[in-house]
Amino acid sequence: MRRTLTVCLLAITAAAAPAAGQIVRGLVLEEATDFPIQGAMIVLFEPNGQVTQRVLTGDAGQFIVHAAHPGTYRIRVDRIGYMSLTTEPFEVTDGGTYQRIAVPVKPVELAGIDVEGSRRCALRPQQGAATARVWEEARKALELAAWTLKSGVYRYTLLHFERTVAADGRKVTRETRSFARGIWQAPYVSRPAQDLVADGFVRRNHDQIYTYFAPDAEAFLSDAFLDSHCMRLDKVEGGLVGLAFEPVRGRRVPDIAGTLWIDQATAALRRLEFSYVNMPGSLSETSSGGEVHFSGLPKGTWIVREWSIRMPLGTVSPNREQVVVTGYTVKGGVVWRVTEPGGQLVMEAETATVSGTVMDSTGAAVGDAIVELEDSTVRVVAKGEDTFLLTGLPPGLQSFRVRHASLDSLGLGPARFDVFARAGEIASAPLRLPGVEEVLAGACSDTPPVEAPTTMLLVRMRRGDAAAQGLQVRVGWLSGRPAGYYMSGRAAPPLPGDTPGPQWQPDPGNPRALVTTLDHRGLILLCAVPTRTQLRVEWGQGMSAESHLVDVLPDRRSIVVSLQLRQP
Repeated sequence: MRRTLTVCLLAITAAAAPAAGQIVRGLVLEEATDFPIQGAMIVLFEPNGQVTQRVLTGDAGQFIVHAAHPGTYRIRVDRIGYMSLTTEPFEVTDGGTYQRIAVPVKPVELAGIDVEGSRRCALRPQQGAATARVWEEARKALELAAWTLKSGVYRYTLLHFERTVAADGRKVTRETRSFARGIWQAPYVSRPAQDLVADGFVRRNHDQIYTYFAPDAEAFLSDAFLDSHCMRLDKVEGGLVGLAFEPVRGRRVPDIAGTLWIDQATAALRRLEFSYVNMPGSLSETSSGGEVHFSGLPKGTWIVREWSIRMPLGTVSPNREQVVVTGYTVKGGVVWRVTEPGGQLVMEAETATVSGTVMDSTGAAVGDAIVELEDSTVRVVAKGEDTFLLTGLPPGLQSFRVRHASLDSLGLGPARFDVFARAGEIASAPLRLPGVEEVLAGACSDTPPVEAPTTMLLVRMRRGDAAAQGLQVRVGWLSGRPAGYYMSGRAAPPLPGDTPGPQWQPDPGNPRALVTTLDHRGLILLCAVPTRTQLRVEWGQGMSAESHLVDVLPDRRSIVVSLQLRQP
């Protein structure tokens, strides 16, 4: 008799909207900067620990949750890679309440974690601090995946596949593929956790067919699963910390054991590997199991990106107690394409995506910044605190330019960034736009130190709407230039690609002056200018027709002067 071993793909119905109740509105900010935190998980719960609702904060850090009834509540703020914060108890009345939550920015440290010291059956925080710390980060990703799935914020195109593999586990003898589109996406038929714990993850049906189950995020997070499985830190491999889990001693029903792999650098859950254990008869000798890959999406959302389950295929002996394995069936799927309800592409399997925000030098969001590839083939306008998305990119290292009026108006843009993006994944790119002072300090970094107090001077010269390109300019001190003072040879901020820019030259007729010729930006830069001095900037025929005096004031790190010249 031929035995087929199957797994079904999960079909989930829409989650019911939360019942109307007392409204808790709020705002989540970074404690030190008051910068709004986008994509943080807000968990509203009662004193007994009962969770009332989970939501993600919006672009401006705002959130709205509904309390089940008036009473005392707390809020926990979760962010992957950062320590969670739980508020003090607060009262929710019939009229609702408002909570402003300032969150300290405390990154989770997983690098150098003591793996060897945590080898025991430890899951609850009081039983193993290191194990609990790693589990806490895995828990956040699993909760985000469960929330994203139920929320219906995305539409998915899924590639389902089924392969027949030879008994050696290598050669694929048959493969079928099919695409499916829908709102809901989940890898497994995951029965309630209580059923899986009580009856096992592998079921033998009356027709001798075995059905394999694996936990979805909600089942993995349930008390029933956690109370019946041990966790321990296993090893560090390829920059990932392995959090192993296995059934507690004494369990006899078919179960799963495996490893959750968490990124040491970001504390993000990357994948789950598992195998079936406590299998009946000869099935215990097979390499059945599965693998799940997780991926973050914009605004704090999280999904299962790829999954597979491997099941033995064979024939049953006459006494129906032994299975002769003749091969394996591998069933799984890949999230091929993710779109927003309006059709905006978020991610697809064959190309890379870059997502992020543009911030200024203080950490505040910058509006109307243009983010584009170096070759200008793909561009997007970042709208303040909104997350920008660049899709359909070739995988690999991407070079971006970021333009903004704060730099472009002074001829100092664009800023440049490199981001590595993999196919089928979204690379996070929080782009920090440097301030004018920072740009000038970088341009002046090779200037020898001067003992006297100094500042940096940038002069922008324009005729009408155009830069005064090609104009000869002389700068001279009227007083106060220290003896032996050395001026940087660079006469303007550097051009892209380390292209040599204008240089200062000594003025043969005036030992206290320097001369240069403006490039297409119409800029001159002087580094380490002594303070409490006065400069004369001259230009025009014979470089004496027009001039402008600049007072170099003390206690100023930089001075920017814009000159509008007469038309020739």
